Amino acid sequence: MIPELDGRPVMDEAAALDMVEGERDLLEEILELFEDCTRDRVAELRESVASGELDRVSSAAHAIKGAAANICAERIRLLAAQMESDARQGVVADISEMSAMLEAEFDRFVAEVEFTA
Repeated sequence: MIPELDGRPVMDEAAALDMVEGERDLLEEILELFEDCTRDRVAELRESVASGELDRVSSAAHAIKGAAANICAERIRLLAAQMESDARQGVVADISEMSAMLEAEFDRFVAEVEFTA
């Protein structure tokens, strides 16, 4: 099942700033780390989906889910959480579509979130 994303921001910046106690410089560093690390995980996820390796899909989706939760990127987190769950249950019906959606959401995140550090 593909999660509903409408109406959710790419990132809840206010909540993310609260998590780092208003330290904007720290948040910017974390966002840069998220971008770098998640880019690799998204590539791993794409490859795992293509090869049908559900254990790797689950692992990559789990890592993306946790990283997205840490920066309040709810759209990415929701997609990754559903992919992780589906992969663990062996449900492959929507997994290719969700992988493409997650990659598009990550690209959207990178385009919309300012990296000023």
